[in-house]
Amino acid sequence: MVSAPDRDGGPLEVRGVVRRYGAVTALDGVDLDVPAGATVALLGPSGCGKSTLLRLLAGLEAPDAGRITLAGEDLTAVPPRRRGVGMVFQDFALFPHLDVGANVAFALVEAGWSRAARRDRVAQLLDRVGLAGAERRRPHELSGGQQQRVALARALAPHPRTLLLDEPLSNLDRALRQDLEGELRELLATLDVRAVYVTHDQQEAFALGDVVALMRAGRIRRVGPPAALLDAPGDVWTASFLGVREVLPAAVGRRLGFGGPVLLRSDALTPDPGGRAFTVERVAPLGEELAFDLHDPDADVHLRWVGRPRELPAAPPGAGEVLRLRVPDTAWTPLEDAP
Repeated sequence: MVSAPDRDGGPLEVRGVVRRYGAVTALDGVDLDVPAGATVALLGPSGCGKSTLLRLLAGLEAPDAGRITLAGEDLTAVPPRRRGVGMVFQDFALFPHLDVGANVAFALVEAGWSRAARRDRVAQLLDRVGLAGAERRRPHELSGGQQQRVALARALAPHPRTLLLDEPLSNLDRALRQDLEGELRELLATLDVRAVYVTHDQQEAFALGDVVALMRAGRIRRVGPPAALLDAPGDVWTASFLGVREVLPAAVGRRLGFGGPVLLRSDALTPDPGGRAFTVERVAPLGEELAFDLHDPDADVHLRWVGRPRELPAAPPGAGEVLRLRVPDTAWTPLEDAP
């Protein structure tokens, strides 16, 4: 028996999902769509509910309320083995007593694939993840990065309908994480599978997710392509978590007439001899550009503006001097002061 790739083309949908552990509500009315062929990155701080949601998608736990459907089929009560899910864990979870080939083929044996079909599929996947010819090696003989490649190949072996990845790079050192991040991005882009990728690392989420769902305290706060989240974070907490620097607090926003906190997009500012006057606090080279730490004493606004020297009307100003920038209306984005 050989399982065929998923061709249903329908989305994975989460609607109103609640999960409680005693008095603790881990998921509080979660809604999420994962289109066929897309990767959705679940991003958020520790304890926000990311891994709990992943376990519910895998069928390892059941929701207390809400539904999970795939292409219209209700999966809420469907056991894990019948969901067509492949899962990659942060600790690899390889079987130490089995060699690499047997680890990758494990689900295929359970599904009744023939020996020849298993051999071909294992060879195909190991080649795809850069481990061709490693079938007879044992997990303890591999590096952490190689073990994670084996875990990924094992998850992909039975042509899963959905691939779930729970912080798969978190146990690797930074340099190796960056290498595997690029490889994983290329691989996910070529797979005919929807994927949900859990991480607390913004760089990983933005690099791997076609869509990023930002979670906090059991709820999904914002969903969208990475660039859209940075352009319009919506509230102060989201902007802060995403590392957006140009958030002006509510007191400053009110002085500027916005009624609350506001995002000032420094990349929308351009040098203009008749523009707003900013005092240069510090200037530093940044490759071919210059980074200016600026202060508007009238509104008590601090920001960093980066530009090329040739964009400036004269010699670049130094600390204590004035840099005038045009601030268009489009540079301001009001934010909610959400808790």
